[in-house]
Amino acid sequence: MSNKFIPYPPSPAPIEHAGTLENGLTQMRPATLYKGYQAKLAARETACQRMLVTAWEIEETEHFLEFLDALHVDNEERLGFAQEDLNIFRKLFSERDRSDVNNDRDYLQAVYEDEMEILRVVSL
Repeated sequence: MSNKFIPYPPSPAPIEHAGTLENGLTQMRPATLYKGYQAKLAARETACQRMLVTAWEIEETEHFLEFLDALHVDNEERLGFAQEDLNIFRKLFSERDRSDVNNDRDYLQAVYEDEMEILRVVSL
């Protein structure tokens, strides 16, 4: 993770009113506690699914970069498209150029790291 901005503290803050929390939890009905447990599980599953989607977006970006590299090599070795024709062919697959894809990949990797931290926090 970069040193630019860390959205979460490195370790969770201690619970200042642990006695109040414990007392409140012991007075709740089991059904209410179970609903809280289900909400916690749902939050964890949401974080997991977000990580999974982001991981696939990163995978997509990596494959597209490999495609752009292969297209460039093929064009130099065999195809001989003019730059304009090459751009038209590339746009059949995506409106993004290589710099856009690189920026997307960097952004998605930062998002993935943040989502891992969210998952760590909701899993406590």
